[in-house]
Amino acid sequence: MHKGEASPIIATKRISRAELFAGLFILGSANGLSARVSQSIDQLGWAEAAFNTFNVSAIVWFACFAGVSFTLRDSTIRITSVDIAIAAVVLVLVMLPVVSLSWIAMTRLCIYVLVLTDTNIIRLRSSCWQPVHRWRTCRWSFCPRLQ
Repeated sequence: MHKGEASPIIATKRISRAELFAGLFILGSANGLSARVSQSIDQLGWAEAAFNTFNVSAIVWFACFAGVSFTLRDSTIRITSVDIAIAAVVLVLVMLPVVSLSWIAMTRLCIYVLVLTDTNIIRLRSSCWQPVHRWRTCRWSFCPRLQ
């Protein structure tokens, strides 16, 4: 192997901050939900547990999916040393066999991500959906500034 050449064992693509946090959200949510899901399957069986959304509110399932989707929207920001430190703390809390610690880690991670999110992008996105009133109808128009 030549100097400066990437090792085949080490991944050549660096992950973005969004991918790091999405992975942490998926891991933490899976860890937090696993006890309830396995208990539901044990008590009700696969079919009935799935029909009952594994005794987890549909709002929680939607929030987990929406949170990961929202996190993956901006994949251009690089990981900082503070991000790595936060990720290490979250990983330690998620690895411990206490489900409530996993949810505490997810809450702290969400607060960290929300505090560091660029509020101008959020304001721009929320201001682009505006009602357009026409005679007896109301429809929503989308702002082309985000495309």
